[in-house]
Amino acid sequence: MSLTLLLFSCQKEGRTIARGDFAVTLDAELPELPVVDQVSDAETRASTQYTVRIKWAEGDRLSVINLTTGKLLGGYLSANSSGTRTTFSGALNGTVNEGDVIAYFYPAQGNESEMDFTGIHVDMADQRGVTGSVPVCVYSIVNAAVDSFQDAYVSFSFAMSYIMLGLSDIPASTQIRSVTITNVTESFDLTLNASGTGFGLTPYTGNIRLTPESNASAAGVKTVYAAVPASASMERNIILETSTSTFTASFTSAKLNNGYAYNTNVSGFLVDDVHISDDAMREYCLQHFDVDGDGKLSMVEVAGVTRFPDQNLYPIPAGVRKFPELEYFYSLEEVPSFKNRKQLQTITIPAQITSIPDEMFYGCTTLIKVILKPTVPPALGKDVFVGQAGALTLVVPDEALDDYKAAEGWRDHFSLFKDESTDGDVNFDIDIEDDSTMGTEDSDIIV
Repeated sequence: MSLTLLLFSCQKEGRTIARGDFAVTLDAELPELPVVDQVSDAETRASTQYTVRIKWAEGDRLSVINLTTGKLLGGYLSANSSGTRTTFSGALNGTVNEGDVIAYFYPAQGNESEMDFTGIHVDMADQRGVTGSVPVCVYSIVNAAVDSFQDAYVSFSFAMSYIMLGLSDIPASTQIRSVTITNVTESFDLTLNASGTGFGLTPYTGNIRLTPESNASAAGVKTVYAAVPASASMERNIILETSTSTFTASFTSAKLNNGYAYNTNVSGFLVDDVHISDDAMREYCLQHFDVDGDGKLSMVEVAGVTRFPDQNLYPIPAGVRKFPELEYFYSLEEVPSFKNRKQLQTITIPAQITSIPDEMFYGCTTLIKVILKPTVPPALGKDVFVGQAGALTLVVPDEALDDYKAAEGWRDHFSLFKDESTDGDVNFDIDIEDDSTMGTEDSDIIV
């Protein structure tokens, strides 16, 4: 599919403005991106209260393309400072005539001498997912004039949209390895159109994969950020890969338009499968809970477990070292005993558990961390934490920390408690301006 990105009227070639090596100074400004509070048609749902501002960074480079002659000028223009408006300057090589259609493009292509313009491929398939590293693609197309080409003011347009994607109802504090957005434009080609007055755009539909490599919050929330080129309306999914499992959720079928910032939330994630990271524990769980015998544990299988097998007949393996995936046993009514499991180092207690049995961790000499997901302190049995050889940390939800410290039994372990909650959001450098108050956060997006 080929679309026209932007067109300018043809003008008769005039006298030469610049030839060979010459210097150019450019006053370059980036516009604000209006925020669409829910992903939908931007023209009808754009917010009047919020805007997103993207800023140049000192040292950013622009390429200059003469669309009339079909030449990519040699050299580049470099930003002298940071900000939404800054000065670019540099030495170029080539020929520019009065009335030529000139395109300024970021990111720069890096050629030293004038050459035929064969097109630009922009690939956004792999991104970090944090604001400080969101890729940006911008352009501006003007007609060269004798009195302004080498010292011009230019306002740029975005060849992408910006998405602030709030993920909720995901495992609390879990490490997020990747977030994949399906059925969006992942890359595109910019080529010279037939008249030499603009770009022709060829989009390629695929997936955009974000790798924030950070944690969800204690409440099971994570915000990721992505640049997405204009994308047609179609069914999409979010594929969320954590340190233990893969989750999917429906995203949106809405059209995404260049030059807008979209703020949306995705919830209702379903686990495709649960990967037990400890070898001994994985074999045990497959033996007892793999109902369909496919060698994997689906979320349906794990969620159907209300209690572990009789520990006298089928005890937890002696060699188990860790069991963070116990968190996903959402229907479990009571936790099994890990008494005298001398290699156990860490374990996570599911949120719905209301009691901890006597001597659950008795004799667990290598135990160093117990992560407790219940927000109401479970009833604590006798001699639960007896026999640990080294330091032990109890990690609880931040909102429940004071309750644990005050609860009967738990308060005896006051010194062990640690609040390790995190919202997982790093490098939050985005200006969101509220027009009603004219207040801004002290942050920005750097291109």
